Formats: sequence, C-alpha cells, structure tokens
Amino acid sequence: MNLKHITIFFIISYVHCSAQSLAKKADSIRLKYEIPEMAFAIITPDIVVQQEYLGYHKLGDHTAKDTARSSDYFHLGSNTKAITGFIAAYIVEHNQIKWATKIFDIFPEWKNQSNSAYYQVTLQDLLSHKGRIEPYTSEIERNELPEFKGNKANQRQQFAAYLLREKPVAVNSLVGYNYSNAGYTIAAAMLEKVTGKTWEQLVNDIINKKLQFKAAFGWP
Repeated sequence: MNLKHITIFFIISYVHCSAQSLAKKADSIRLKYEIPEMAFAIITPDIVVQQEYLGYHKLGDHTAKDTARSSDYFHLGSNTKAITGFIAAYIVEHNQIKWATKIFDIFPEWKNQSNSAYYQVTLQDLLSHKGRIEPYTSEIERNELPEFKGNKANQRQQFAAYLLREKPVAVNSLVGYNYSNAGYTIAAAMLEKVTGKTWEQLVNDIINKKLQFKAAFGWP
C-alpha cells in the first residue's frame, strides 16, 4: 500500500466515523423530542456528502415496515413558501413576470373594489412579507372566511380578491416586514394568471420535472 492509498483510507475512515457520529447525535435529538422520523442531508454543489433517514413512521410503531426510508414524504407546512418563491424566480427569469410587477397590473379588474393601500404592492413585496397583508396564521382567522367556490385555483383567486378588500396591517417598524401566509396566496394567484397554469401544475413542471424532485400534494 503506497502513501496515496493510505491517505485515501484515512480520509474515508474519518468521513465514515464523522457520519456515524452525526447520525447518532441527530437520532438522540429525535428521541429527546419524541419525533417519529427524521431525515437530513449534507450537500455541496457537486455531491451529496451524507444522507440519513432515522426513526419510524409513527411513534410506537417500530416494525421493519415502518422504518424510515428515502422514499418517505415529509409535510413542509410553511416551508412551502420557499417552493412558491423558487417558482416565482423561475418565472421571472423566463420574463413572464417581474419582481416589480404590481398586483393590479395582473388583476386590473379588482382595483376599484380593493383597498388603495395595496395599489403599489409588488410581487417582491408579497414574497418578502412587505405587502401589509393580514397574516392568516391562526384557525380563528380562517374560520371567519366566507366560503369560496370552484377548484383550488378559483378559490385562491377569490381569497386573494377578498384579502385586497381588507384593511392593511400596521407596519412593523422593528423588523420592517409583517409575516403573512396570505400574502403568498396573492403571489401564487399572480403566477397562475401570467402562466395560465395552476400552482399545482407549476410545482409539477418546475419542481418535479425540471429539478427532478418528488413533491406531492396533501398529507404524507
């Protein structure tokens, strides 16, 4: 065995031991906080350095068929906003919309019925939580909404139009933005209008087909 082989052997051994140590530490966190399943990866621009799947599908189910695996889906929740933001960037790069495009550039028919405080709000404002849109982060807010009709894209448009008739929230001077789930609904409606595709179709086209991820809709 020459010096080159010895060096490679020690590098592989070190990486393997470090990976085992990190997986063990991650699993201890999972157990401490009673998380049924956890997955993580360490990546560089070129390679996947390490990926681990720890735990089981449900608390208390520790059979082989319930063991964590690479094909499992995880609920993204609010992190879905990152997906919408990426789709927006892709559509901007393809010149179908601009960051500075205003809501009423896309939906001029809503302008007369909307609050004038939103007249200058842009796609970028919505995606950076600077549109002063009501947050809709609680069940109480959602329970007070009227019933929207039609398919999901129709309901998104109706919800967006409804939001724009509401009073804007006060500017949070401490952080310079006001976190809003609902603002992303308006952004999604804008993207749907300029592309002629639903948000779900955009996820399939851009996230699944072009990036070759495996996003699914609904609960995992």
